[in-house]
Amino acid sequence: MTLTHIPARTGDWIDFDAEGVDLRFTIFGRSSSSKPMKCGFYHFRSGNSIDFDYQYDEFKYIVDGEMSLNVRGDRIYQVKKGDCLLIDKGTFIGYSTSSECVMYYVSQAQD
Repeated sequence: MTLTHIPARTGDWIDFDAEGVDLRFTIFGRSSSSKPMKCGFYHFRSGNSIDFDYQYDEFKYIVDGEMSLNVRGDRIYQVKKGDCLLIDKGTFIGYSTSSECVMYYVSQAQD
C-alpha cells in the first residue's frame, strides 16, 4: 500500500489550448495502481464553450463560481459552488461560463 501526501499549493498550472477561453488545469496527484487515478483543479474563465468527449469516468466538485453544462445537446445543467458531478465514460459535455468557475476533479483518465 502507498499513501502520497500532496502539500497545499503544489502542482503546476497547465495551459489548455482552447481558442477564446482561458482554461488552466493542474494535476496534483496520480496513483500507481493498475487503474491509475489523477486529481487536480480546472479553472474556467468566461469565453467560448469547450467540448469534452469523456473517455474515462470523472468526479468533479464545484469549488467556486458557476457554469453551464450542455450534455450531448439534450440537456443543460446549471451548476454552482458546492455541486458535485459524476460523469460516465462516453459522455459528451460542452462547458461554458459567463464569469468563472473552479472545479476539483478525480478521474481514471488514461494518458
